[in-house]
Amino acid sequence: MGEALALDPNTEFSTYTRLTDMPVAGEMGAVIENTRVWEGGPETKDRRVLVRHGTATYMLGVYYEKAEELEAFHAILASLTFAR
Repeated sequence: MGEALALDPNTEFSTYTRLTDMPVAGEMGAVIENTRVWEGGPETKDRRVLVRHGTATYMLGVYYEKAEELEAFHAILASLTFAR
């Protein structure tokens, strides 16, 4: 947790920091966040959760500015299930 990784040569807008993992649909998801989003305003953040299920890895994400938007994203994640 806390490590940072730049995904593009333009590190100012492409650096994601690892946050605490979270459960999604019975699996643990790796949470990463970028606090400087090229497409957004100065307060916009990009939160992504990577979840491995079977042989697939799913990336779920949200651009958000307000705590309420992040809470809504977490509510959606809490309601997800994987089809068999």
